[in-house]
Amino acid sequence: MAGDLTIPLARADITRDDENAVRAALARNLWYDADLLAQWEQAWSVLWDRPAVAFADPVELIALLKQRLHWPSGAAIAADALLEPAWREACSAAWLHLVWHDLDPRTGLLREQGTTLVPPGSGPLQAGFWRHGFGQPTRPDVSWEPPPLLMEEISGVVVPRLGCGWGGIQVAHFDGNRILPGVGAVLLSNKASLVADLRHMRRHPPGSAACALGLSLLSRLDTILAKRQQLAAAYLDMHPRGRLHLPASAAQDRSWEGFFLLLNNPTDRDALRGFLARSRIDAASPVWYQPDTAARQLPGVRTFLERSLAIPFYPALETATQKKIINRIHRWVERDARQPV
Repeated sequence: MAGDLTIPLARADITRDDENAVRAALARNLWYDADLLAQWEQAWSVLWDRPAVAFADPVELIALLKQRLHWPSGAAIAADALLEPAWREACSAAWLHLVWHDLDPRTGLLREQGTTLVPPGSGPLQAGFWRHGFGQPTRPDVSWEPPPLLMEEISGVVVPRLGCGWGGIQVAHFDGNRILPGVGAVLLSNKASLVADLRHMRRHPPGSAACALGLSLLSRLDTILAKRQQLAAAYLDMHPRGRLHLPASAAQDRSWEGFFLLLNNPTDRDALRGFLARSRIDAASPVWYQPDTAARQLPGVRTFLERSLAIPFYPALETATQKKIINRIHRWVERDARQPV
């Protein structure tokens, strides 16, 4: 049925201008373009007010970071339980063990004083790797002793917001599910010497097409985020009751990478998803990937994944289409309210 849905859950925000920028870069017949690469890194440096270095792949980024910081193989990295596969695979390839921290089941964000899972044979803790999930800034739990280095995954927030920038390192990864769809990764740090060393050690910077696409997207970032804010505001104006709940966090604190609803139980979640599918509207987990097998055992992670449902959210979503989605959700809530609890 998924192939027949007329309103997809997500769509990469790529325009004709982005395509033309990539074509212009490719026309220069340079796989690596030093000028475009410098512009791409400079754009991030200006945005976050700290030096930046770009990589073609997160695997090299983590491997060189481990080498530069002298982390031993088997070292432990405290990690957000919903850390994306690209970073999990990069850490695994570098022989680093991830120590999973549980999440708040209502938000999918890091949970204070939550359960942790430490893999057997882990070495000393070297860093914490926290994501700003679903476009919402989050801070690490201050009740436990912080690791020597705090790393922030900023792909979901893109721009500095209250609660961002507390770590010594920020990293972003770009793919079709992110606010800035593209290729490669970026590392930023308040330590200029670290960034300079990583740039010297790097062997695989992003290609000219990736840099051109990224620069084109950044040039209209304000428009992209404003449209996402507009979509979120329309969803937040819904007045559901009963078994369906809207995000509790303030809209101004988010970049709105996506939008998900929270149901009281898995049965209601599946019922709403099926109801929307019958109207040819896609809905699914807000996590497009499978979390680590061990991390899925954490109670907060398990509850969040069982109860959350993402609904269509992307800048190309037209107002009339969004109204149809909202109307169908209201219809389900009204019908559901008449059912016995």
